[in-house]
Amino acid sequence: MYSAGTESLIKQAREIGEEELQKFYSRITKQLTGKEHGHDVIDSLQRLHLIMASTKYTRRLPVELHRRLLSLCVSSSVEQLTVLTSAVLRETLPPSGPGQIYTLNDYSPLTSHTAAVALSQVHIRTE
Repeated sequence: MYSAGTESLIKQAREIGEEELQKFYSRITKQLTGKEHGHDVIDSLQRLHLIMASTKYTRRLPVELHRRLLSLCVSSSVEQLTVLTSAVLRETLPPSGPGQIYTLNDYSPLTSHTAAVALSQVHIRTE
């Protein structure tokens, strides 16, 4: 069904070790801290999407990375970044824990598509 190269990438994405994945999360979080989001950020987001999509709904993103992805959805004028961040969020489990409750005001600047993806990922408090 897939080419040998594609199957190899999917297999690598599924088998990535937890330690390596945590380092990758940390690197992406640092990349998203900067003001400029060039090709290295796009490449990292594409790789992150592949990892998340290959393990469908079995992984949670670290809290800080999740927040930065949501922030990028809000602030980016680059369509490719918005699409990639939405795709990554769509493939992950919703964040959990007490720090993962957001208010509706957190999502007011999002486009309707991005808001739908983001809102499906979090527990919302209406106050």
